[in-house]
Amino acid sequence: MSKKTFFLSLWFCSFIFIGHNFTFANEYVPWVKGDTATYIDSLNGIVNVEIDRENANWRHYNNFAGLGPQWVWTNTGDERVFIWNPAKKRKQLLVDFDGPIGSAATINVQPCNIGSAIIIARDETIETQAGKFNDVIQLDLESSCADGGVTNVWFAKGVGVVKWTSMTIIGPNSAEMISGSIQGSAYPQGLIVSAAFPETIAAIDMEPPVNIDRPPTVLRAALTVKNNTERDLTFRFNSGQQFDIMIIDSEGNIVSTWSRGRAFTEALVHLTLAGGKSLNFSGSVELTDDEGNALPAGSYTIKIEMTSAPNQDTDHSAGSARVSASSPLAIWHAL
Repeated sequence: MSKKTFFLSLWFCSFIFIGHNFTFANEYVPWVKGDTATYIDSLNGIVNVEIDRENANWRHYNNFAGLGPQWVWTNTGDERVFIWNPAKKRKQLLVDFDGPIGSAATINVQPCNIGSAIIIARDETIETQAGKFNDVIQLDLESSCADGGVTNVWFAKGVGVVKWTSMTIIGPNSAEMISGSIQGSAYPQGLIVSAAFPETIAAIDMEPPVNIDRPPTVLRAALTVKNNTERDLTFRFNSGQQFDIMIIDSEGNIVSTWSRGRAFTEALVHLTLAGGKSLNFSGSVELTDDEGNALPAGSYTIKIEMTSAPNQDTDHSAGSARVSASSPLAIWHAL
């Protein structure tokens, strides 16, 4: 049975900082060796970024803001960011974060960013799959190639590069952060849900005689709920049941559940999920109705959810949906 994994961010934290008279480069490019981030590139797929070497204030990124492998210089108390120019064997200014909108630096980043880098916006808000970031500075880069070159980079305070765009022969391309571990903080922050489901097509054996005592076809699903914050999260359950798996038909009717025929304790249960910890749920659901008949062939949805009850004193707030994940399912009868 192969698996598909789905990632959902249910709660995002906004990153809000109090301004001061100076902006220091290491606030907008804060990475040290060991920090990593993953970006989704609209043309090239997943891009994993890390610092693989460092030397004093110099750090080598395997891909810095879409510019490829770069040595980047920052220093505590200094608002400037430099990159290394290997052709001239000296550092060159990329951006002075303390400069006003419109301030520019002349750059030579081979092969396609030869020209200027200009601060064009401050105090922006950017939202990606990794979270919602405030106090973002946008940098515009001149592209010297018709098919290539970074055009814009967004730097979030305390996080670093959260997005960049580039030019290609078929049009603009963008890359956005989807996850990361930076300065001891994990992104996205909040509750992270991943689920594993079976293949989207399930076959039920209907070879005659169908009334013999044969085990029903079952599908297995699993749910992982991770607390990606530094505080404890609490949930309340109205019984000993903490999750369920459902098969839902095309009209929205629940036609089979994992909990069918199971007994649970009738008592309120409070569960605390510590920061950085995970809950794991898994089980199997039968492809039969309540009378034991095989489900008709057709289109369905398989859903797994945590069965917490909304409560204003817990992290499943009143009026909000349960933590869940779902996948399409097609059932056909094998004769």
